[in-house]
Order: sequence, then structure tokens, then C-alpha cells
Amino acid sequence: MFTRGGFRGSLMFHVPRLLFVVEHPFSPRDEVRFGIAYLKMHFDVEVLDVAGCGSSVYRHPSHAYEPPSWVRVADTVAGAVAVVSSSSPSVVLSNLGPTPLRTAVFAAARSVGSVTVEFVLGCTPGDVRVVAGAAMRECHARLVGTVLPAHSLDWDTYLRASGSSRQDEATRPYALYLDQEMGYHPDYRVSHLRVPIRPRGFYRALNRYFRRLEDESGLEVVVAAHPRADRPRLARRLPGWRVTDRPTVDAVAGASLVLTHNSTAASFAAAWRRPLVVLADGDLLGSWEGPFTIALAESLSALVSPAASD
Repeated sequence: MFTRGGFRGSLMFHVPRLLFVVEHPFSPRDEVRFGIAYLKMHFDVEVLDVAGCGSSVYRHPSHAYEPPSWVRVADTVAGAVAVVSSSSPSVVLSNLGPTPLRTAVFAAARSVGSVTVEFVLGCTPGDVRVVAGAAMRECHARLVGTVLPAHSLDWDTYLRASGSSRQDEATRPYALYLDQEMGYHPDYRVSHLRVPIRPRGFYRALNRYFRRLEDESGLEVVVAAHPRADRPRLARRLPGWRVTDRPTVDAVAGASLVLTHNSTAASFAAAWRRPLVVLADGDLLGSWEGPFTIALAESLSALVSPAASD
């Protein structure tokens, strides 16, 4: 309440509600990836986790933590539609692929007057589409509707990290390996993709490469674990190598050399101007991941170092 010049009244501000519909099991890491803290500066934010829906490609939700009150979970298309209808959000933000679930969620959103925004390539655009990078803008050049250019997540992450301390616990210069759960990544199963390598030979060759690199360069090999890595399995496939728990952007900043197959985190090496080596064997180069691996090496003028598996 306030009083001024004999008048009494109250100030009431309307904060628009934003519903972020996510197809992956939502985790604390996603709060950073999706910029939830920034969205909360302008919106009343709720997240709708639809990973358990039969129409979602992710049918095996496994929450890493108990979701907070602002994260709602729907296990059916009808349940997802009910949440959208009851919330009546001003904006529905989505990273859903072109599935019946997406169609139903967007129809429910539009029925209550919501503006729909999406961050994914799809057959039917939302009212607004957010794209990152020059290549993405070219892909969307013919889209009807509003297209907003934006920074990529990795670039924003780099900008936030560039002013912070980058001291590492390493006692000597190190080469950072960007783990990708190669051969075991859950997306293979979810997206029905063929495993691009033969893990036994691949990791035997990779461990030999690491030992040779340490012997010849004097660098310590440090592993940046993939966020979804199975840590006990990681210890078995890459035994004896130190695994850092630092944010990848900071670990790359402190590295003397960065090793990858085709990780998007290689963009941090470009941002920090760190030398990059792209590792591949014949199986990887001959698989569906081969073109991505070669394109990464060519775009960053990186050295491709094949490790022959046996």
C-alpha cells in the first residue's frame, strides 16, 4: 500500500507466465542450459517435463533430483494438454520435435491465446523462432513468421566465463579430452541410431594414444566427463586418467591442448583459441558421425589424428 497527497492505493504488476515444455528429463544442468534464471527476471516461469509421454521420443525419464515446485511432469499427451490449458500461459516455449505431442501442445497453447516459441527445426514453425549463428539464419531464411537471431548457448557460456578465474587444480600443463560417451550415449537408443564405433577396440586405441601423448608432450591427459556419463563405466573405459568436475568451458580455458571426436564443446576451444585435435578411427569416420567429425576438423582447421582400432 502507498499514500501520496491524501490518496491510498496499491501497486499491482502483472507478470506474464511462461511455460517451457521440455522433451528431455529436466535436470539442474538444464536450468543453466535453458537460461531459467534469466527468464525468471521477466516471467513467472514453469517447466513442463513431458519426457515420460508415450508420444515423446524420450520414454524413460530418470530425474537426477526431485523437481522443484515450478517443474511439472506429464506422462501422457492428455496430461500435457491439461497443464497447458490450466496454466493459460502468455508464452509457451518448446524444444519439442515434430511429433503428435508437439502438435497437441501447440494447439492447446493457441486455444488459450498463448504465443508459441520454439528452438528446434520442425515442419510447422511456431509464431516466433529463435536461431543461433549465421548458418542457422541461412537455414531459416525462407521461414514465414518472426525469426530472432541469438547467441548460441556455448557462446553465452563463454562470455559469462571470460571474466572469471580459470585456475585449475592441475599441477602441470594438460591436454583436455572432451568425453562424449562414445559408443554408449543414450541418444543412440532414443533416436534409433547405430552405434558408430566398436567400443572395445576404440577405447583400447584411445588409451594408447593418451599414454603416447603424455610420454611425448609432457602434458597430463585430463578427462572432461560427458554430463550424462556413467561414471563407473567411464572409469573402466578410461582407467587411470584424472576426471575433472570443473565446468567444461573453464577446463578448456586452462588446457594447453583440447582433444575431441566431434563434441559441440569444441566451440570453447575456438573461443579460447586453444589448439584442437580431432580423434577418429575408421569405424567412426565411416559411420553417420563421420561427416560431423570431418566438418568439425575442416571448419576449425584442426588436426585429424586417426587411432586404428584392433
